[in-house]
Amino acid sequence: MKSVFRLLPVLFLLALSGYLPGVRAETCRANIGQTTVNIPNIKYLPTLPVNTQMTSAMADNGSGIPFSCDLQLPTASAKRIVYKQLKTGGSPVVINGQHVYPSAIDGIGYSLSFQCAGGPMRAIDGSHSAGGESVVVCDSAMLPALITQQQTTVRIAVTFYYTGTVQLGGRGRTPTRRRCRRWGR
Repeated sequence: MKSVFRLLPVLFLLALSGYLPGVRAETCRANIGQTTVNIPNIKYLPTLPVNTQMTSAMADNGSGIPFSCDLQLPTASAKRIVYKQLKTGGSPVVINGQHVYPSAIDGIGYSLSFQCAGGPMRAIDGSHSAGGESVVVCDSAMLPALITQQQTTVRIAVTFYYTGTVQLGGRGRTPTRRRCRRWGR
């Protein structure tokens, strides 16, 4: 008899959770696996101070990454799309408030920022984190129209930073200024 009374509250909570609107989440998936950001020649100046921004934010070339959601209306009460940086190469460096990750070129790092459905650009900077090295890109709390949209688009921008000694030329030599000017054309 005691076990029935112990089991009853658990069953009640389980049944109640099926009717709570916040419990049901909507699943959104990217329609493509990757996107391309064409990067123009970046001029490297050996006199740049370490941890300096080298470029402005460069947006993706296409129309962004389309996402399709399963549209669990009317039960979905919130919708979020989160980007999580998986390969960080260690702890990021924070430059101008942005988390900067090492690139394939020693001494040059990058940061990413995202724009959801024409909303504000958000970068991995700790202010809109979803845990770890992540950023909440789309949030129906900020863009209420997301709740009723089955399709949404996320734009990506990359910014490059000078983070240390850059080895150019493939032989471990730092080029002279004359060579840099020539490479920058």
